[in-house]
Amino acid sequence: MVTPSLAAAKPARLCFSSSRTSRIRPSRFKVPRVGSEDTYLTVEEAGIVEMGALDMHEKFLARLTISSLNLLRKVAEEEGCSIEELNAGKVVDWFAADKEKRNDDPNSATLNW
Repeated sequence: MVTPSLAAAKPARLCFSSSRTSRIRPSRFKVPRVGSEDTYLTVEEAGIVEMGALDMHEKFLARLTISSLNLLRKVAEEEGCSIEELNAGKVVDWFAADKEKRNDDPNSATLNW
């Protein structure tokens, strides 16, 4: 018995009917593009992930992990410590402080959502 090659498999196509997409409401949140100022994943980092021998789920987790690492660098910088010195309490405190900034002035916060 011959097993079909994955290379011979056709990629799945996504099809959106106009009736379904017309029901999607626009989000009030801006989705940042990779490499923009509002994202923590650079174009170069995204390219490295795409070139990796990873499946779709692994690529998602790799992008999430890299962007989390970049955000942790920002948190550590603002907290005045190294990434190694960060703990759950410091991260939660940073998120709370960033939320306060966003409530006072949306443009002053690091995370804008």
